[in-house]
Amino acid sequence: MKKVYLVSTFLMIAFASLFIISCDDDEKVWESSGNPTIEMVTAEVHTGQGRTMKIEAIVKDGVGIKSINLLKEDWFLDRTIEFVPDSMVKEYNLSYNFLVPVEAADDATNLVLTVENLGGDVTSTNVDIFMDEDYTNPVLSIASPIDGVTLQPVNPNMVDITCELSDDRALGYFVVKEEKLDIYDSISFVGTTQLSYSYTNSVDVGGDPETYTFHYAVADSAGNVVNRSTVVKVSSDFDKLYLSDVETEEQLTNDLFGVPMLIDKVAPYTFQAKYYSSAPGTEVKFLPQKANFTPHCYGIDPNNESKLINSPETALPIVLPEQGYYVIDLNLETMDYSFEKFTPTDDPYSASIYENEDDMNNYVGQLCVIGAGWTDFQNTTGWGWDGPDANRQMTVDPENPYIYTREEELEGNFQMIFGPYHPWGWWMNPYWRFDNASDPEKTVPQGGDNVNMDVPVKATYIITFDTYLNRCKVVLKN
Repeated sequence: MKKVYLVSTFLMIAFASLFIISCDDDEKVWESSGNPTIEMVTAEVHTGQGRTMKIEAIVKDGVGIKSINLLKEDWFLDRTIEFVPDSMVKEYNLSYNFLVPVEAADDATNLVLTVENLGGDVTSTNVDIFMDEDYTNPVLSIASPIDGVTLQPVNPNMVDITCELSDDRALGYFVVKEEKLDIYDSISFVGTTQLSYSYTNSVDVGGDPETYTFHYAVADSAGNVVNRSTVVKVSSDFDKLYLSDVETEEQLTNDLFGVPMLIDKVAPYTFQAKYYSSAPGTEVKFLPQKANFTPHCYGIDPNNESKLINSPETALPIVLPEQGYYVIDLNLETMDYSFEKFTPTDDPYSASIYENEDDMNNYVGQLCVIGAGWTDFQNTTGWGWDGPDANRQMTVDPENPYIYTREEELEGNFQMIFGPYHPWGWWMNPYWRFDNASDPEKTVPQGGDNVNMDVPVKATYIITFDTYLNRCKVVLKN
């Protein structure tokens, strides 16, 4: 009997323990770890009647989030997002879209965002709403550093950062950063209603070979953000080199593309340019950056005409004495250069022409610019280029069978390739596309991408294509 009593007692204690545990689970009390935190992604919301606005925030709590509520009674907004307790959500990225009523007043207003945690602690914040419909991005113009610039490895090695910021309503903030250099510079314009700002700074990138990426962000007071970046390389060797046959920086930058002309890198420090001189006495220099003659400009050393010098101020141009094709070799380590005239032996495009309407499968017409963006043909629906409006016949240079030109007035989105005209709109060989759609530097026979870029201001451009060099340029007509 004694053993039975002991067993019975043990069972009673066990059942009592289970009951107590069960009651604890049903009535669990969550200990507080402090109030929840709300980090607004956008401190202000700018919207308008009948438009969809977005509320974005990062909500955190150490115990766990129980619910999130958005309340604005006069807009009939009372939305609660509830979380299952067992899920133990401790961080939540809120992104909530809401349609502003068309009858909403024009005055600035706010809504209340409330977060409750599992311990019953509550945090609320007001979200300011402005009915000004500010959807225009701020403007960021980076004058320096030039994207892709290569600096010689010297100490100190200063880089000037020069930016112009503007907005049609009010600037919000500006940030420039570079992780490798541990640079983080920020400026807040909140509450200033400032419309423009000139930012200048100077940083030392040092003399060790390295590539640095500077990131920029400018926001307006409505939270519209523009991001940009520029790459600065410290090296005694350049990745790219360009031939310049123009004299001013305006001529370097007012083209759509093609000026200056990319040349070939054949070995470390060693480059080769093949170039057509359209007249006797053409003067050329060489630049590793596309938009400026500084900080590097290679030409003939005025104190030693057999050598090159890297000096924007004193470098003399290489003068090509006759009209025709030249090959120019340069070594930027030894500063040696040479050039000689040559005659191409490739067949010109005209050898491919086969205008036989009884054999349309093999029909190859005159060379055309094929695409859209000229002011009298704006069909930019990709492949919708068929027909005479999309095929603009080019004119062959009377002194060079490899060079073709076409003059067009351009505006807005501009797309193009080069290819033969076909009466049925077929794309026949040979054709040329480009190495890059938005920043083309050379054409690619039977491959590549269609040019696809924007022409912000209506203007007349001259399109020049050298089928031998696979080089194209689109420059403003004087």
